Amino acid sequence: MGACAGSGQNKSKQLRDERIKTEPDKEKGSEANGIILSNVSRITAESKILDLPNQKKKTVKKQESLKVTLSITNDPISKYYVRKNLRYLEGVNFKDNMFVVQHINHPNLLDIYGIFQEDKYYTIVTDYCNGGSLLTLLSERNSQLDEDIAAQCCRQIYELMGYLHKFGLYHGQLSLRSFEKHNQGKRQFKIKLVDFSCLFCKSDINENNVQFLSPECCNERQNYTAFRDQWAVGIITMALTFGKIPFDSKSIQECLDNIQQFCKKEGFIQKELQNQVGNPIIKDLILQFLQVTPSKRIDFFQALESKWMKSYEKVSKTQFKQCLDELSKKKETNFLQSCFLLMMIKQFDDQYTQIQEIFMGLDLDKNGRLTKPELVKHYTQYFKTQYKPQEIQDFVNEIFDASDLNHSGDIEFSEFLIALSNPKTIITNENLKCIFNQINNGQPFGFNELQPLFRNKDEELQQGFEIIPNQLINFEEFSKIMIELVEDK
Repeated sequence: MGACAGSGQNKSKQLRDERIKTEPDKEKGSEANGIILSNVSRITAESKILDLPNQKKKTVKKQESLKVTLSITNDPISKYYVRKNLRYLEGVNFKDNMFVVQHINHPNLLDIYGIFQEDKYYTIVTDYCNGGSLLTLLSERNSQLDEDIAAQCCRQIYELMGYLHKFGLYHGQLSLRSFEKHNQGKRQFKIKLVDFSCLFCKSDINENNVQFLSPECCNERQNYTAFRDQWAVGIITMALTFGKIPFDSKSIQECLDNIQQFCKKEGFIQKELQNQVGNPIIKDLILQFLQVTPSKRIDFFQALESKWMKSYEKVSKTQFKQCLDELSKKKETNFLQSCFLLMMIKQFDDQYTQIQEIFMGLDLDKNGRLTKPELVKHYTQYFKTQYKPQEIQDFVNEIFDASDLNHSGDIEFSEFLIALSNPKTIITNENLKCIFNQINNGQPFGFNELQPLFRNKDEELQQGFEIIPNQLINFEEFSKIMIELVEDK
């Protein structure tokens, strides 16, 4: 989830073009174990290289809870990944050989796996979204999406944008191309924001996103606010649910003129929505997004509480009860075991995506952590007729005693994953070999090799290695550490 990327020095465009042999194939892509090797996240299968040197950069206030820094690996990427369709970026200077990225803290943001310096170029390794953009999805359906699929997409967009806005990060150039399917599920799938660089490096509007520009920004295009994103998401919601974008045109300027002209007409959006056949509560939500007066627009957390979103509740009563039962079971793991188990869950647990969805449904303020008041509210909603308030509070306290492994006072997503996982199904010899090979290319590893994978956990890692002979883990020791979790005690 990179912010900006760069190279050691500028190269001529001709030299760069000689190195770029092919574009990523839409079906196969530049894929290596579910990730894409590229200089930037692709927006669509046909997207061009992002010309960051010509982008206008935006100063971002430091947010330790959202951003971390990743060191650049000064090894050829081919040492770690299969080389396929690598693309390179030039012209942006690095500071102190570091790269600013977003924290891997939200399921709808691209994960970044590494940055490699090779021949004075930098290659970024991110998630590979193999399902196409929302624009592609609409084109395949020849119209709007089925309401349940549209609701699924919109919920993920609202949750993600609400999360980003909490940290003062505004996109400003959202469109149907901004989000892509992360997998190929027909009825259940995850979407991810792929043009993440717009959060940090701003550029002018283009033919892909001008139809989503809010009216107040037509003459003030560098005005990046929460209201601008809210309007764009309203247009996206309208497109997904009704297959309609109100400001069609043949050129950027014509579209800007249409937006300003039509938005001056009282009731224009209402009339547009009245002409559409569909669910009235969806129309009401879209209208709340598409208020001409910016301050009157609904925010994303309010949208998640709308009647339409409530009609598609993410967590059912049965799921919630099963979740609570698992959370209340104590799982004894040390820090190193937790780190390795997390890596295995993300790659080998078939229920990983479902667990993410449940967590996001329980996380009311979308801060990536579950608090006692949040669980009490959910428990009261489902079981207020069966249990007294004190009984509910006691049960939530019991859950935290079992699941809050680092005793922080809340349950992090990693703790939630571990609590709901079944180690016996994922800790196999084959899976252990796979994870071991990923950490240090199949060689014994120590603190230095593991630390880049678990940043801001230096103290815990160092303590974990204190009990390891020579503070170096070979495959035999690695297997022994993990097998302990599935042995009968």
